[in-house]
Amino acid sequence: MNPESDPVSKVPGIRFDEKNPFPLLAEFPSYRDAQLHSREVDEWLGIQVDEHENLIARDPGLSWEDHRERWAGLNPDALQTPYTECRTILSLLNVQPGQTVVDLGAGYGRMGFVMGAHYPLSFFVGYEIAASRVVESQRCLAQFNYPNVKMVVQDLAQPDFVPV
Repeated sequence: MNPESDPVSKVPGIRFDEKNPFPLLAEFPSYRDAQLHSREVDEWLGIQVDEHENLIARDPGLSWEDHRERWAGLNPDALQTPYTECRTILSLLNVQPGQTVVDLGAGYGRMGFVMGAHYPLSFFVGYEIAASRVVESQRCLAQFNYPNVKMVVQDLAQPDFVPV
């Protein structure tokens, strides 16, 4: 099959495969290809990143400082770690059963989706200040029933905050 006509692959550098949406790649793709692949994965997962980022950026109840803390208004592709990079990081960490990976500023929980799919005997806790990101992540995680993945709304600057 000609890769250019393959309906599963929209990204030239990384072929999206719903049977393996978070591939461990032998070679690093260009960062832009990784970002484009991640957009495809977000769409497949049902994560409505642009919609929620617009809500955060336009929230009249947030002060300028609140917007800054949430990185509101910036390009979501620049803020989120690509799924292929998450998979590489977890492989390099050599995550073992029973271990917990904590993500401070987890956004939409991309690392959690990778953990749920590839490390079901390990645990993931993602902390994120923007409640709408956490709620959206939880909504999409629910369809996969990953009992080892948890997203939590948390302001990391709170003096009493202690990660799991």
